[in-house]
Amino acid sequence: MANYEVIKRFVDLQDNNHLYEVGDVFPRQGKVVTDERLSELSGPDNKQHTPLIREVVEDDANANTTPPVNNDAVPGVKKYTEEELSEMKVPQIREIAKELGFKIGSTSKEEIIAEFLEKQA
Repeated sequence: MANYEVIKRFVDLQDNNHLYEVGDVFPRQGKVVTDERLSELSGPDNKQHTPLIREVVEDDANANTTPPVNNDAVPGVKKYTEEELSEMKVPQIREIAKELGFKIGSTSKEEIIAEFLEKQA
C-alpha cells in the first residue's frame, strides 16, 4: 500500500472518531483501510468536500519537500466568490464554511460573507 499524509485536520468517522492532524500518517498504525476509503479521503467526495490526505511520493529530488496545503494547491477544492455567496442563504454559507473547516462568528449576512472570503483565502 502507498503511504499517505494528512493535509487537512479531520476526525475519521470510520475509525472511532480518531483525530488526524496535518502531517500525520494515514491510516494510523494497525488500521487497514480500503482503496475506496483512500480515494474518498484524497478527493472531494467526503463530508468536507475537500481532499484530506495525499499520497506521499518519495524520490531523491523531493524527499525533504513539504507540499503546500492551501486550497489553491489542492485540486477539487471550490473557491467561492462574493457573488456566489450573496445568492446563498446564511445557513448554507455557514454549512459550507463548516465543511471547509472554519467557523464563522459574524451575524449579519454581509459580515458573514466578508469573513468567509477572508478565511478561504
